[in-house]
Amino acid sequence: MEAFDKCRQTFDKIGIIDTPDRQRKFVDTARSVARWGGINLPTLRRWERMEPSQLQLLISEARLKLNPATADTDDLDDFPYMSSGFSKIYSALIPGFPIYDSRVACALGCLVRLYCGEANLSTTPSPLELGMPDYQGNTGGRCSPSIRHDQNEKYAKANLQFPWLLLRLVEDPGEFSAVPVHLRSHALQSALFMLGYARLTSGAIKKPR
Repeated sequence: MEAFDKCRQTFDKIGIIDTPDRQRKFVDTARSVARWGGINLPTLRRWERMEPSQLQLLISEARLKLNPATADTDDLDDFPYMSSGFSKIYSALIPGFPIYDSRVACALGCLVRLYCGEANLSTTPSPLELGMPDYQGNTGGRCSPSIRHDQNEKYAKANLQFPWLLLRLVEDPGEFSAVPVHLRSHALQSALFMLGYARLTSGAIKKPR
């Protein structure tokens, strides 16, 4: 997380992308985020070929449309760049915007499944149907993808709904109360990531008595 925070700080220092040098530093930092996440993101070459003002306009729009404090899922039409790699980059750019990749999504899907079973719900409530991004390494049929790489708008919507759900979850933090309040959502996101693709059984959730 220290490496990720350094990328976040570098983005802040770059500021407005108004010169080729700042554009180069911005794209290099985005690549560093992708490498941190173990992802090769060749699409970033398009960002290199843009004019600095074009890239700045794109980033400003992403910051506006994906800000969990003010964003609206109805404003995501024709969202141009969205994937697990871009989710990591936007997380470094936008305060409160968490990483939503296949590992996190599958862990969250397990929690939703357990919740629906406990609540005797025959169908999943629509606000909890965030969708699963394309992924690799999920053996044993833990979850099925429902967000393809070409479904940018659907992916962006799910990624935006995710922090809203996290904020509600940490209102009753349990053992996460040991984490500073402003870091609890990120801590919960990290915990979901660490679950990976291990399918959660019905007895996996232990509630306090």
